[in-house]
This record gives sequence, structure tokens and C-alpha cells, in this order.
Amino acid sequence: MRFAQDFWLSLPHKASRKHLNSRPTSSPIFGFPSLLISITKKFWKILAIITFLLPSTYVYAENIVFPADAGVINARDFGAKGDGVTDDTAAIQAAISKSGGRGVAYLPNGTYLVSSTLNWTGRATRTILQGQSREGTIIKLKDRCAGFDNPKKPHAVIVTGYFPPQRFRNAIRNLTVDTGKFNHGAIGIRFNASNQGQMNTVAIRSGDGSGVIGLDMGYTGDIGPLLISDLKVSGFDVGIYTAYATAYQVLEHISLENQRWYGWVNDGQT
Repeated sequence: MRFAQDFWLSLPHKASRKHLNSRPTSSPIFGFPSLLISITKKFWKILAIITFLLPSTYVYAENIVFPADAGVINARDFGAKGDGVTDDTAAIQAAISKSGGRGVAYLPNGTYLVSSTLNWTGRATRTILQGQSREGTIIKLKDRCAGFDNPKKPHAVIVTGYFPPQRFRNAIRNLTVDTGKFNHGAIGIRFNASNQGQMNTVAIRSGDGSGVIGLDMGYTGDIGPLLISDLKVSGFDVGIYTAYATAYQVLEHISLENQRWYGWVNDGQT
């Protein structure tokens, strides 16, 4: 930002020199229009330079990190590598199980390969799966993963609890779920939460467009009240599936693209 500072500091000097070199006139503002044009051109040039530099400076829109003594459960401490090669299923599941009830399972930026469903355990309440950033933290299902090939018997990459209801305050935030390729029976997330449940700044995508549902909130009853905010779903037969009218579900800032059948199927949710 030094060039911007130098520019603004130089304005009084340039204005005075312009006035001294100008021809005498009866108007006290002679030369002002040309000075204004010069300032405007410099301003837009500086703004263009700043705009060009910003993308290389800020890689991700968000960067969620915690102090060392925050008490979050870091999946890396359980052996997760996040290198896109190692199977991190057991490590992430251990972190979720450890945080279950009143904790945060945290995934720093990386690509975490999984080969089976990640489940909320115990009473499946008050558990938060938190990534460092949506673009940087990726949970990816292996291509051609066993058990995820049959659309008539679909399986989800993440399930936050089945019936009975009252899955209080479950949340998933700031990460991407990728169902990989050739997993025709895959569902991205089956999300069950109530009483302040939340999904925020999440992407659910299919590696090749196949799969049954991106976000499934109709697989069991009494899901909600909850908030889904800033969600992107790419691919699948259906982007979002909702059902039942027992508890409300609020969705805002939703992006649905490249679904093969429907972007959103609502079967009774109000």
C-alpha cells in the first residue's frame, strides 16, 4: 500500500504546482477540472492494481482456526493426514466420536479420503464438524467405493443421526463433501439437527455428476428446527430433499447446479 500512501501525500504539491504554472484568469478555480481528471485516473489505476493483487494474497474466503487451548478435537491428532491418498475414515470417525455430546471435531485444510460413512455417535447431539475453510477442507469419498454403487440402496458420506428425533445443536461448517466418481448410490450428507441446528458455508459436490441426493433432510422425521445457510450443491439426481412437516427448516443463500432430475424435492416440509 506504499504507492497509495505516496499518491495521496503528493496531492497538495501537485495541486500547488499546477496553479503556479497556469495562466492568469479571473476564475479562482482555473485548472480544477483537469486536476480532478488526473486524480480520478490515478485512483482507478491504483484500485485496479489492488484488485489484481488480492486473489493471490487471500486463497480462501474464510480461515477458521482455534487457539491451542480451545478444547477442540483435531482429527490430525488421531492420525488423519489430509493428503488425498491416505484413508482417513477411522481418524475422522474417532475425532467425531470423541467430540460427541458437547464438542467440536476440527479438520484443518486438506483433502481427507474416506471409504465408509462418518456417523454421529451416542445420542448424536451437540456435535459440530468444523472445517478450516470450505474450499480448503475437503472430505472426499474414494472413487468406485464399495457400498456406494447402488442407487436403490444409497449410503451417505456423513450422517448426523437417525430416528428418534431431538438431535440438538448438531452442525457442519466450512467444508466440502465430495462424493467422488462412479459412486452412483452416494448421498452427500444426511443432516439431522434440531433446536439451533446449523449447516453453514458448506459445499456438496459429485465428482462426475452421479449420485442420489446432495443434501438429504427427508430420510427420517422430526428434522429441525434448523438453519441451512450458504450451501452449494453440484451434481446428483436431486440437489436437496426435504420432507415431513413436524419441525421447520430454514434455508437461505442456496446454490443448486447440474442436477440430473430436480434441484430441490420437497415432500411436505413447510
